[in-house]
Amino acid sequence: MTCRISSRQLDNNALQQVLQNLLVDMDLTMGLTGQKSVAERDRSMLQRAT
Repeated sequence: MTCRISSRQLDNNALQQVLQNLLVDMDLTMGLTGQKSVAERDRSMLQRAT
């Protein structure tokens, strides 16, 4: 039996992984800063990357 993965499936899997990682990072950051919801965040908490 041969398992074939199309490039579109691979791209979708990679995108899903990136989005999952962003959600995990956001959840961790919110927990460390004591925030319980995204609604508690505002622009003052953002820092421009240099």
